[in-house]
Amino acid sequence: MPPLALAPNLHLCAHLYASDRNSLFIIANNLDVGDGFSHMASLSHTVVFHTDNAPLAMTDDSGAPVWFCQEAWSSRAAGGRGLHLSRIWDAEDRHLASTWQEGLLRVGENKYGKMRQESLEKRKRGKL
Repeated sequence: MPPLALAPNLHLCAHLYASDRNSLFIIANNLDVGDGFSHMASLSHTVVFHTDNAPLAMTDDSGAPVWFCQEAWSSRAAGGRGLHLSRIWDAEDRHLASTWQEGLLRVGENKYGKMRQESLEKRKRGKL
């Protein structure tokens, strides 16, 4: 990763990627389908940075990685879609960014071709 001064937008893009990378899996967990889905798609993904670039640097002055904490949850999941929300914190407990993402999930065969019996039973009962 280049120093913040040379590529500040790249550091912000890294936060965007990290906030998007596994967020929809939280919706699958909230729907209680685990890996019992065949498709997953993002409808929208929004990130609001609450600070300037400096606290969002992914590396320190020596080039060592800087760690952040992403607090994530899903406030609503039903009908194969859901909402993922998160906050990004630094090591000094500063709230640096907020994210929200709406996504779709197709429940049924997963990427390994297996069927999750619990998911099918929930669909029959009208819970998915």
